[in-house]
Amino acid sequence: MRRAVVAEKQCRAVTSMAPLSMLRERRLVCPSLALSSVLASGCLVADPPEYREPPRTPPILDLVAAKPLIGEILVADRRTGDASINFVVPVRSEDNGEALWWAFHFDYGFPGSTVIGLQNRVQPSTFDDVTRAIEFEWHIGSAHPAGCHPITLLVSHESTWNLNEARPHVIDAQYDTAMATWWLNLDPPADARDTLIDCPTRSEIEQ
Repeated sequence: MRRAVVAEKQCRAVTSMAPLSMLRERRLVCPSLALSSVLASGCLVADPPEYREPPRTPPILDLVAAKPLIGEILVADRRTGDASINFVVPVRSEDNGEALWWAFHFDYGFPGSTVIGLQNRVQPSTFDDVTRAIEFEWHIGSAHPAGCHPITLLVSHESTWNLNEARPHVIDAQYDTAMATWWLNLDPPADARDTLIDCPTRSEIEQ
């Protein structure tokens, strides 16, 4: 800015000694000198780049930290009153303001599949947020048959979630779905608590 002031003084000195015919050019000469001085002094600052929201990402389930462990055979026995399972599954995603929806399914993908409890949602956040988790305590009622059954957690964003079926849309959520499956041994024989017997198979889906 100091150079601009000096340039202005120089301009005044020149025009004070100039003939009347040259004074008409003063309006053009002086701004040019001032602008040159400003450019030379580096006073012009570029506009900051426009801020853009980060793109939304698919949900990611932390199955290493999940409870129960994903590879653990779940055992529940309604005959002894030990018939509840508490699920805690950490989840991360860049949501761009959109909530995550989730639901647990009994025998998902097989005939007779049902939704366990109510579908629910997780408030939107950022991918750096590692404090969010899907938490669900399931008290197993009498409606579910004994034996070996898959218990499946499904997650997607609100815009790709099918509220009528409590699961992600088949087409819209192709790249916006997270899934985890545990295997449950419900009311097992006393000598086979940790053994999965008569589990659903692929052939049952194809029938």
